[in-house]
Formats: sequence, C-alpha cells, structure tokens
Amino acid sequence: MMSSEQLFLNAVTAYRTWLECGKDFLNHSDLFEQWDDAVTSYAESINLKRSQAVTHVVMALKVIR
Repeated sequence: MMSSEQLFLNAVTAYRTWLECGKDFLNHSDLFEQWDDAVTSYAESINLKRSQAVTHVVMALKVIR
C-alpha cells in the first residue's frame, strides 16, 4: 500500500500531465482518468472529500511554479 505522501505526489504528477495536454478530454480522456483515479486515491487515503484533495493538488502546483 502506498503512503499518502506518495499518493499525493502521484496526483500532482497526473494533474500536471493533464494540464500539459491542454485538458483535451476528446483526445486524452485516458489522462483525465489517470488524474481522477490518482486524486481519488489520495483523498481516500486521508479521509478527505475529492474536492478538498483537488484543492491540495492545485495549491501545491501554484507553490511549485
């Protein structure tokens, strides 16, 4: 089982990849699914709502930039 830290990093990476494709769901729905699975796994690992986990990931990317 992965730690919540690793799940968080996976979610950040998946979201960054989804952003880099331009959030093009029509041609890259697989990347959206990877992002969705990653953020959901992270949320479940620390008992957060999915929307709260999304906020964590988005804020982390703002700090990185």
